[in-house]
Amino acid sequence: MKAVVSRSPNKKVLTVHNSFDYLARDMGWQVVGSIQSRTGLEPSPKDMARLIRMIKKEGVAAIITEPQYSDKTARTLARETGTAILLLESVATGPPAADTYERAMKTNLEAMKKIFR
Repeated sequence: MKAVVSRSPNKKVLTVHNSFDYLARDMGWQVVGSIQSRTGLEPSPKDMARLIRMIKKEGVAAIITEPQYSDKTARTLARETGTAILLLESVATGPPAADTYERAMKTNLEAMKKIFR
């Protein structure tokens, strides 16, 4: 994963909330902000306008979302800014199979390859 991300000149990301801060640190991403100031708290129209301005100003490469949360706000931001959405599995939910983590990380890697080129 780190090798894939390191090839990209743009490592700026916006997250749904701060759950991926540890991964961002390890991947060398620069988190410029979060959609939700608290988990489950959607941004106001004023906050949306601020996020759109920030995404455009910072040249964000991807908006990181998770499958267990609604992506409605992220899709709106992506549509308004032309920014890609990166759906990453945090392995916070799902069946506790022995290979769940490995399969999730392989899926995440393939998603990263589409964005960070």
